[in-house]
Amino acid sequence: MASVTKNSTYHFEKLKAAVKARVPGLIFRAWDPLTAWLDATSKRAAEVSAAIAQVRNDFFIDSAQGDMLRRRLETNEGIPRLLARGADDGLVTLSRQTPPNAPITFPVGAIRVAPPPDPSKPSADRPFYTNAQPLIIAPGATSWTVPFIASRGGTDTNMPVGIALQIITQSTQLDGAVVAEAFTNGTDDESDSAYRLRAKLEIRSRTKGTDDSLIAAALTAGAVVAYTVEDFTTPGAAPVTLYCADGNGLLPPALLAEVRRHLNGDRNANPPISAARAKGIWVDVKPIEGVTFNFSIKLVLQPWVTGTLVSQLREDVLGAVTTYVRSLNDPGANDRVMRINRIKDICLSFQGRGVIDVDNASFLPVSNFALAERQMAIMGGLTWL
Repeated sequence: MASVTKNSTYHFEKLKAAVKARVPGLIFRAWDPLTAWLDATSKRAAEVSAAIAQVRNDFFIDSAQGDMLRRRLETNEGIPRLLARGADDGLVTLSRQTPPNAPITFPVGAIRVAPPPDPSKPSADRPFYTNAQPLIIAPGATSWTVPFIASRGGTDTNMPVGIALQIITQSTQLDGAVVAEAFTNGTDDESDSAYRLRAKLEIRSRTKGTDDSLIAAALTAGAVVAYTVEDFTTPGAAPVTLYCADGNGLLPPALLAEVRRHLNGDRNANPPISAARAKGIWVDVKPIEGVTFNFSIKLVLQPWVTGTLVSQLREDVLGAVTTYVRSLNDPGANDRVMRINRIKDICLSFQGRGVIDVDNASFLPVSNFALAERQMAIMGGLTWL
């Protein structure tokens, strides 16, 4: 969206209104220093406004043009503009009115031909073509067909069959040149509109079908944990499976429907939901296997920890242990092992509130548990011994 600038008159009137609001009854006269100062300030404000607007216009893809658009997309998005491409090699039939008496050799690039001049364009702008292979003119022959290559890119390098070309290389000992096989597929530099459209499509495509986009779709839909598994080897199976679950380790129908809505997109939603999966790739959705952890803990407490202090302490320890167990499901978790020593450390972190030790003999479970790829840690209960 292009930015709208304000002219100096607009700023001048705004400044006058602000001053009058503070000094009631003030009259501005053209020769007053205050009026001159406001006028100069207004002009400067208009210049700054225009400069800011230009920066904004250069930044936004929809308003940037020319080299600023190229710099914006190449620097920030890594998308270069497609440059002009010369026509594919065509064939040119060269001829002489009289055959040579001795062989004549032309190395690659020695022969230059060009289309007839266009009166509407400078002659220096017209493309030329050079022989892409050596040419040896044998005695007795009067015509030869040779591949030629365009000197530069552009749609004007495309030439149909039958066009008579000018031989612009001096002393070639050749009299005529005609296109025998068309020069095609030459293109101009990519226009701003085409460049802008292609860049937008590429930028949008970067967020489709990746692990991050599928997991984000599940989490946005209300899942607590999600991960993907690829399988491109099993015939008839969906190539990608998204495993997800709510906070209870379940995938109820309502959550399943919402996850699929975010995967496939919903144009009727407000605002519309863009599909997270890549086009043509079906993503299956399955529940994660929940692993419930139940703990039995005996805390050794200070004598003064009694009554409501004990109740509040146990409630806070339960909250801290629950937070740890749920953290094992975080998408960025590097260690998905429920560690007993970590539970003990959590308990001992409450020493300031009277915890002396954890009775190891009464601590259950007694071993670590490594979660498999398709498993989710669920906090069950905590029994106080």
